[in-house]
Amino acid sequence: MKQKRKWKPDENENWKLNVDGSFLPNHTRGGLGGVLRDEQGHFKAAFALPVCNVVSAKHVELLAVKQGLQLLQSFPNQEVVIETDCLEATSDIANPGYEMLEFPGVLDDIRTALKDQIEVKVCFAPRTCNAVAHRLASLAFEDNYNTIWSHVPPDCILDLLQSDCNQM
Repeated sequence: MKQKRKWKPDENENWKLNVDGSFLPNHTRGGLGGVLRDEQGHFKAAFALPVCNVVSAKHVELLAVKQGLQLLQSFPNQEVVIETDCLEATSDIANPGYEMLEFPGVLDDIRTALKDQIEVKVCFAPRTCNAVAHRLASLAFEDNYNTIWSHVPPDCILDLLQSDCNQM
């Protein structure tokens, strides 16, 4: 039986920002979530934000990456790996012909922010590595959470943060 991957710190001692989007077909709203942790897994910041006028799961994932990049402006010169569980989003961000893809405006915003924050890279991680961000995105979608936390994690994710630390 294949073992599920869990969250773990970056092997190069970079900080990690896990992001996720929450969306249901036939809805025009969604939720964004993200959690930033240092190289030892300690909580640094998080966000849960509702969004309107979204059309797909990939759309909210891209918006979550964009929101994560905005959060990282508070942590300049920090090397960070952004992980999303949407492989298509990471592929679109890396595609040099992104102008011809779906959501070129959001992709342009992301690519511009990445140029300004050269210490940041975006990559794929399976959903099992992204549980905290998934919960935050779900809370933003279902309960209309609209919050950014800094330094002290919210109670709603303490169990998942603890579980991730126990896996290390």
